[in-house]
Amino acid sequence: MPSHTKKKGSSITTPPPILIPASSVNVNDVTSGRGCRRNTTFRELAAHYAAAYDEAGSSRKKKNAVAMTIINHIKMDSFPPGRFLAPFDGEIARIDREESCGRLRRDHAMWKEVRFWRVMTEREALAKTMQSLRDALRTERIIQEIPDSETDPSPIPAPVSDMGPHAVDELEDHDFTC
Repeated sequence: MPSHTKKKGSSITTPPPILIPASSVNVNDVTSGRGCRRNTTFRELAAHYAAAYDEAGSSRKKKNAVAMTIINHIKMDSFPPGRFLAPFDGEIARIDREESCGRLRRDHAMWKEVRFWRVMTEREALAKTMQSLRDALRTERIIQEIPDSETDPSPIPAPVSDMGPHAVDELEDHDFTC
């Protein structure tokens, strides 16, 4: 029996996943999962290219080109070469934020050690990269909206205790009804 699978009703066969032992994950590998602290270079690249992604507008072709630039950098321009990896479990996995990137959480009830990672397909790597670009762009926009304390004073009023001895009396006498 061949080790590859055949999609039902199709002549296309998918090769078996390429498995990477957890001990072989390198610093340039991009691991999939929530809360993983390994992907610093990947996130820095996404932040760097976020403006180019935004400038691409609604052009899917240009956005894909920006994402492919990051993917190629991870795979070819880094030493050791990086890979896009997902936990090999057969299910969608969540990685616990407090633990190291080697702990796998499934259904909020069971913990399992990730012993193997599988190499993502090109389509999965592209989707992950484009999501990371959107996240970086959103973060950049949020940071730009934060008021600068020197030029834009905070709209939050001072605490009542700083308003003087009769502030509470004045607030109680005020009619706040619409």
